[in-house]
Amino acid sequence: MLATVKSRLRRSWAAIGLYRALKNAAVFPLRFTPLRTLQLKNMPLADLAKPWKIDLLRKVSPYTKNGYPRLSNIFDCATDVERRKLPGAFVECGTWKGGTTAVMGAVAHRFGGTRTTWYFDSFEGMPAPAPQDGSKTDEIAGDVLKASVADVEELVFGTLHLPREKNRIVKGWFEHTLPDTKAQIGPIALLRLDADWYEATKLILNELYDQVVPGGWLIFDDYGRWQGCKTAVDEFFAARGLSPKLHFVGSRGGVYGDRLAPMFFRKT
Repeated sequence: MLATVKSRLRRSWAAIGLYRALKNAAVFPLRFTPLRTLQLKNMPLADLAKPWKIDLLRKVSPYTKNGYPRLSNIFDCATDVERRKLPGAFVECGTWKGGTTAVMGAVAHRFGGTRTTWYFDSFEGMPAPAPQDGSKTDEIAGDVLKASVADVEELVFGTLHLPREKNRIVKGWFEHTLPDTKAQIGPIALLRLDADWYEATKLILNELYDQVVPGGWLIFDDYGRWQGCKTAVDEFFAARGLSPKLHFVGSRGGVYGDRLAPMFFRKT
């Protein structure tokens, strides 16, 4: 019954207009906080009843280029893992200044801090793209996305006061760090890939996919943005005979024409 009512309301222009008006009025004060950079127009009205979530996203906002939908997706997946008590670490490959990974670390800490969160990045900018990455790669090439370990430490240990022993920052190119570290990581409950390019995405999947536990989440930040990422993922699915149910976070645009990164799915 409730599902039927919700379905009808979602198809009602009057209901949609009323909802948007109420939401715009409710979130208007947040436009004068650091949250103003987080695409507040896409924030669900229900999140106003989650002050800890909003405060966390406010704190990480200077350390990420991602808007509210992507950060909320990470928060929700991490929270889901904790509530289902899945074993395994939280891992992000391509942490930049740490904003997105710190969301995972903060959720883990709030739920008791029994799991480790891993922050992987070269901290040297981007490697050279491959032919599979297509054109227009210059916009993030080289040092455009270069950050430092100090940036991550400032957020994770300074602003959020998360424990060092449960938040591991690993500097270096993935082809060197992942083979050397994956045994220490062990099982993975949430793996987020923000590596942009074909070769990096392919490497991460080959090194870490098998460590993701059944029921764990994988998030691909660039699946709908960069052709190389999508190609690497699709090839991996084909080689493994995988056909997971894909979910998308975003708006119109991107590789698909109507879907924008990220894509995520639950491993079965």
